[in-house]
Amino acid sequence: MRSMQHLISLIHAPSFTEYLEHFTYIGVFVWFTVFDFIAPFPDEISLLTVGYLASLAYFDPFLVGAVAVLSFLATDAISFFLARAGSTAIKRRMKKPERHSIRAYVARNLEKNLPGTIITICFIPRMRLWGPLVAGSSGIAYKKFIAFDAIGVALFTILYESLGYFFGVSLSAIFAELKSMQTAIFVSILLVLGLILIFISNKVAEKE
Repeated sequence: MRSMQHLISLIHAPSFTEYLEHFTYIGVFVWFTVFDFIAPFPDEISLLTVGYLASLAYFDPFLVGAVAVLSFLATDAISFFLARAGSTAIKRRMKKPERHSIRAYVARNLEKNLPGTIITICFIPRMRLWGPLVAGSSGIAYKKFIAFDAIGVALFTILYESLGYFFGVSLSAIFAELKSMQTAIFVSILLVLGLILIFISNKVAEKE
């Protein structure tokens, strides 16, 4: 509870607002290609946040969505070619016992239905990152992979950014006179949703 209060206070701080105003689209690109890829932080939450900030006019919703898609594709391309080249780090990551079932699940479905699998896993929490790794190590043609990956990533980005955007617009209308509650509710929902997504991701891994 105390950590949430600190987060709400940070968001309302003038210094944070000033930071957001200078947090350019390059910052969004770096977040999705570096920090969001390394940290165990759901992409869904990041996109909801970006959509929410766009509703507050910090970003242009169409431009920031395009930046997010490009960053996802850049990350997927790097992962694909690292797996294709036989990167030692990638091999270690894919061979971890607790991740063997996830790799087997993706590989099995890629063989059955390449387009459907690549698009579908974009919507399964923390599974999108495995698409390029398995596809690259399986010898799938890059052009074929990236074509379907672009479709999945675009749909995924549109869905979650739109949800964040329209949620922000709705809260602005409802709490026009209570601005502090708008952000508090949004942060609370993000925290709950993040826990749910992590729980679902763990359950999927256990079943496979």
